[in-house]
Amino acid sequence: STADLSTVAGKFGDTAQDPPKTSAKLTRSDNITQLGTKGDEAGPISAYDIVARFWHSDSSWRPIPTWLTFLTAVVMPEDEGNTAFADMEAAYNALSDDRKALLESKQMVHAFTTMRRYDNSIPEMSEDDAPPPAAHPLVRTVDGRRALFMSSQTCYYVGNMPFDEGRALYDELMEHATSPQFVYEHIWTPGDLAMWDNRATMHRAVPYDRRKKRIMHRAEVKGTEVPR
Repeated sequence: STADLSTVAGKFGDTAQDPPKTSAKLTRSDNITQLGTKGDEAGPISAYDIVARFWHSDSSWRPIPTWLTFLTAVVMPEDEGNTAFADMEAAYNALSDDRKALLESKQMVHAFTTMRRYDNSIPEMSEDDAPPPAAHPLVRTVDGRRALFMSSQTCYYVGNMPFDEGRALYDELMEHATSPQFVYEHIWTPGDLAMWDNRATMHRAVPYDRRKKRIMHRAEVKGTEVPR
């Protein structure tokens, strides 16, 4: 149940993290968000579920991004609806020393409104409603270890360099970080619960037939530290 999931996630930290105003129509109960299809209706709950197929770190657009995500499968289409995870610490460690040196002090701007680049059915947001963009380091220190910190939903170029170079470097790093040796794809069974650390993990919903029912419940535990 959503109450059980909220209880489990709440043992790790604060789950009372409000979504952006345009996401308020998502089904929420006990600080749990329902993702996927809505009841017996065909298609996704919202455009935000469509952009879930892009690699991302949850709520990276926040000044203090989400720490942990808990995701449980409620109803799954047969042989579809997997979730893929990318190990961003392993991806960083595999870079050459020259590449690591290049990435020092580089930042990326994470903006919620960037999602409209992928799906313009996401409503435009007024200046009052749009969460302000957040600049985060491209390489994040997590418990003394280094990891790439990227999210294709909310950013698409590396800052602190000419735009064309920053876009090309972003594309290179995203391709590197999501290559097969760093990726695990989970095949869901209803009742499964996955938990991950967004500070050093990206994930995405593997595209599936949206005419089939897929219902997931998600809890997010607030971060407690500004990325550094």
